[in-house]
Amino acid sequence: RRGAPIYDGTPDMFEEYRFRVEGKLRAVSQAAEASVDYKHAELAGQLFDGLQDDALRVAMDIGHEEISKNGGIVKLLKALEMQLLVRYLI
Repeated sequence: RRGAPIYDGTPDMFEEYRFRVEGKLRAVSQAAEASVDYKHAELAGQLFDGLQDDALRVAMDIGHEEISKNGGIVKLLKALEMQLLVRYLI
């Protein structure tokens, strides 16, 4: 399946979502260095399509430009995880 992983911000699906995104990110990181930035931006666009509800709000707070940069997807995953910690564990 090549589509965007779906995630709505709930804790029960975060580990699976992170696993899928990290797999896609590893594939992007293996690209020729000249195209890594482009592929990060392309992957970020796909991930935006799969975000819903609270997860989409977290991404919107960070912004397209920041998430599309090299390292931005990792920043998004950390922000999603922090949102879960704050919302469900504290």
